[in-house]
Amino acid sequence: MVVEYEEESSQQQGQEDVVGHHVEGQKEGEVKGQASDKAEGQTDASVEVLNKQKETIQKDTQQPTDAVVFYQNNFGVVSPFVSEDILAWIADVGEELVIEAMKRALERGKSNWGYVKQILRSWVQKNIRTVEAARAEIVASVRKRDSGRQAFSREVVPEWFLERKKRKQEDVEKSVVSQSDEEHEDVAVMLERYLSGAGT
Repeated sequence: MVVEYEEESSQQQGQEDVVGHHVEGQKEGEVKGQASDKAEGQTDASVEVLNKQKETIQKDTQQPTDAVVFYQNNFGVVSPFVSEDILAWIADVGEELVIEAMKRALERGKSNWGYVKQILRSWVQKNIRTVEAARAEIVASVRKRDSGRQAFSREVVPEWFLERKKRKQEDVEKSVVSQSDEEHEDVAVMLERYLSGAGT
C-alpha cells in the first residue's frame, strides 16, 4: 500500500508541474503580448501583405504553369529562382509569349534561361506582346538578314588579282584586234587576187 501511495503521489506531482508550468507560460505570454500589442498594430498591415505574397508564391509554385512544365520538359529541372522568374515574366508578357521565347531558344540550340530572358527583353523593347507579333518579327528578321546577305555578299578580291585579270583581258583584246587586222589584210589580198584573176 505504501508503494501505491507513492506512485499516485508522484503522478499528481507531475500533473501539478505541468499545470503550473502552463499557467506560468500563459502569464509570460500575456505580459509579452501586452508589450507587443502596440508594435503589432503598426506591423499588422505589412505582415498581411507579406503573408498574401507568400501565399501567392506558394500557390504559384505548387501549381506549375504550362510554361514551367514546358521548361522542365525541354530545359531540365527548374530551380526555385528560375521558377519565380518564369512566373514574373508570365505576369508581365503572358504565358504564351514566354513559351514562344523558350521554343525560339531551343530552335537556336540554346537551352538556358538567360537566353530566353534576352529574347523576352528584346520583344519588350520592340513592344511585341503577342505570339503572332513575335512570329511576324521572326519572318521579318529572316527576310532582312537574307536580303542583306545578297546585297553584301561580294567576294573580297586582292588588287593584284584584279590587275592580272585586267592585263589578261587587254592581251586577249589585242590579240583579237591583231588577228582581225591580219585577217583583214589576208582577205584584202585574196580579194585582189580574185579581182585581178577575174579581169584577165
